[in-house]
Amino acid sequence: MAESIQEGIKVIAIFDRGITPVKFRWRGRLYAIKEVTHSWSSVEGASNILHFSVTDGASLFELAYNRSSLSWSIEAAE
Repeated sequence: MAESIQEGIKVIAIFDRGITPVKFRWRGRLYAIKEVTHSWSSVEGASNILHFSVTDGASLFELAYNRSSLSWSIEAAE
């Protein structure tokens, strides 16, 4: 079952014909993303949010990129 987290994080991403997260730092640990398994967008107020379901090969994470504030967060981990 996924654990709801909703914390700000630092992400290394490629911005080329879209956005692809590559690595992220959460709670002092660096995670290398092996695969983006799914992506979707949502709207929260005036903000457009891009969501990414990613795996490091062992765990599944939901990352979110707020296009208005240009900030990343980790929404959930499984």
